[in-house]
Amino acid sequence: MLNRIPERSTQGPLTSLLRKSLLLLTVAGVGCGPRTYEDCVLDRVTEGMDPYSVAVVEQACREKFPEQTPQGTDLLDFEVNALQGRAGPKTASGIFSGSLYNGNDAIAVTEVQIAVTTTTDGEESTRLYRAIVDIPPQAAGEFSFKLLPGEPDASYSWGILSAKGIVTDQTTRQRKIRQSQ
Repeated sequence: MLNRIPERSTQGPLTSLLRKSLLLLTVAGVGCGPRTYEDCVLDRVTEGMDPYSVAVVEQACREKFPEQTPQGTDLLDFEVNALQGRAGPKTASGIFSGSLYNGNDAIAVTEVQIAVTTTTDGEESTRLYRAIVDIPPQAAGEFSFKLLPGEPDASYSWGILSAKGIVTDQTTRQRKIRQSQ
């Protein structure tokens, strides 16, 4: 009779522990959920949400996925002047949000620097804020940022100081630059 050598078990304590851990991680959903800012926004914004709620979602997603400095070129004065919008504070939440229209036909806007002036009892205080946006040429988009709120009776004004963007049509941009000179 032949004596068989027992096979070495691959179910040792370490292997068994690793398999159980992998199963637990899979069941717990680790690794699931949004992996980018864009996925986070798309997962949480639902049809019919008002602009304020969308801005709150965007802010929460931005905190989860910190912004990367967008690549782009500084917009020229006439290009910044082609940006129009409406905005205001949501003082209860400390969020300043609004909509912008990009009137440029050769640049997608990726970043805006906004000056917000708070006036209380005749005294003005101006602070600069930066918002990352994604507004294609001749389209509208939303922006929001956390605001240092003033007193409850304060009034606010704002303006776009500068912007950055990605040139989508170099030929058109060069023609517009020549026309503006």
